[in-house]
Amino acid sequence: MDGRKDFYFDFKFFKALLRLTPKFFTKKDIWVPIMFILTTGISVGSEFLTYRTGKIPGKMYGFLMEKKSPEFWEIFWQGTLMYLANTFVITLISTSSWFLYLALRRNITNAIHQVYFKGTTAYKIINNSYGSVDNPDQRITQDIEKMCNMLATKILPSVLICPFVVAWYTRETLQTSGIYGVLTIYAYFLIGTLINKILISPLSKWSARIERCEGNYRYKHVTIRDNIEQISMYQGQEFEKVEATSSFDFLIKNQFFLMIWRTPAMFFQTFFDYYGGMLSYALNFAPVFIFGTYDKMDAGDFATALSNNSFVYIYLINSFTRLTDTAFSAGEMAGVLQRVGQLFDICERMEGSDYAKHGKSEEDMINLENITISTPNTHSIIKRLSLIVKSGERLIIQGCSGVGKSSLIRVISGVWKQDSGTISSTLSKSQISILPQKPYFPVGGLTLYQQLTFPKLSSNDYLMEDQLEKNITSLMFKLDLGNLVDLMGGLHSYPRFEFSDVLTPGEMQRLSFIRAILSSPKLLILDEATNSVSPEMEELMYNMLIEKNIEFISIGHAVSLSKFHSKQLTLFGNGEYKVKEL
Repeated sequence: MDGRKDFYFDFKFFKALLRLTPKFFTKKDIWVPIMFILTTGISVGSEFLTYRTGKIPGKMYGFLMEKKSPEFWEIFWQGTLMYLANTFVITLISTSSWFLYLALRRNITNAIHQVYFKGTTAYKIINNSYGSVDNPDQRITQDIEKMCNMLATKILPSVLICPFVVAWYTRETLQTSGIYGVLTIYAYFLIGTLINKILISPLSKWSARIERCEGNYRYKHVTIRDNIEQISMYQGQEFEKVEATSSFDFLIKNQFFLMIWRTPAMFFQTFFDYYGGMLSYALNFAPVFIFGTYDKMDAGDFATALSNNSFVYIYLINSFTRLTDTAFSAGEMAGVLQRVGQLFDICERMEGSDYAKHGKSEEDMINLENITISTPNTHSIIKRLSLIVKSGERLIIQGCSGVGKSSLIRVISGVWKQDSGTISSTLSKSQISILPQKPYFPVGGLTLYQQLTFPKLSSNDYLMEDQLEKNITSLMFKLDLGNLVDLMGGLHSYPRFEFSDVLTPGEMQRLSFIRAILSSPKLLILDEATNSVSPEMEELMYNMLIEKNIEFISIGHAVSLSKFHSKQLTLFGNGEYKVKEL
């Protein structure tokens, strides 16, 4: 499935909307149905008040024509109260629509989180190994927000009430101008709908393109922010300026073409909206000049009848124009909705989204048999690798950059699948911890305690947490990180900075090491996880693993690492390898 294809306001939009509907309405949530019903009910009340207030000007015209001052002021104050009531009800519609938006966004965001964070799904999508979906983070944040906002505040309120309003005012129109008036208004709407369909269909394509460009431009600045130190050391500011400007120019170009397509659509939509007022007065031609309906009326009653008729006609036309306005909004939303739907489809249909499962070995800690591994671009980097690591053996993996050292770790951890061969182990996946080459600290102003216990969630076992805090403090001081506890203001204080922004690479590697120790793994795999600490600190860290009887496998180039290991695997990158005892 191509994640970069164009989207249109066509059958696929309604198909995607139908697939997403169950995501909005969940069995455990009552707020979406409640706000849905409440918004509909308030909208019905608003239409009732609008109909009553629409008759007020006609009565005022009549009393003015007949020069009845007391009656005029009585109906004036009645109308004032009704307009105040209707204003209050319209405000309630906006409020309930906003609450509906919040409920819709919460439900569909929770639904996408369920499938996106399942196993290795997010890893595969972000690394473009399935479907080439652009900017999944933007689809989850901005696209869902825009889709739910337009659905709840612009589309659903009109779609829910317009069919009933159209039916009511069609009846009213039929009573005053006959079938002639009804057919005229319906023909006006039909012609407008056909023209609207032609004009708004390309808007979905261009709105989706702009969302993609916005995501790319935003991501460019995110990468600059995250790598500004390296960019400054390379003196690459001019290069990044040119690339960021190029990305922005492409965004502006697409926005320009969107407006080129929107202009005729907006022109017609505005004409369609405003010309309805003129048409409503023209419809009075038949009852006045052809049918002679009001020939026997006096001036006051005649003015009242014309005003009331015009209100009914213009409101029927307005109901149709609201539907075409809704279609215009739906056309702009169609591309966004289909981008969200596509992400759902890929997440739900993705094969092997769970971690790869390995066989069970009775005696070998790690047993690799005829393992072949290829990169995502199908280049084989390891061919028919066979290796046994028994309990008590400590393996070090070495080789030049790009020969497949980290790829082998990805396969052992289950993030990647091997092309062929089998992997078996005496250990379960929960008994194996990995220290990646680049330490990871979740953002969000988390406490030091939360960072060091990641990815575990907090528990209510206070005795266990108390013992864990003592272990953390002891390890922090052993690895010369006691000053960080003071810097943070304690283990449970929320910092005003992100760890990755202020800590040195060596500090982050030591904190990651403490995190691994706290998880009490049977096997720890270190992917060049000590290359930013001093030789003395590196020796201390490996001795701690030995003291705690934690088996380990290391990737590293430093000669000093060899003394901690009993077996060496050297990869040469052309599929060849060598295993030797140390």
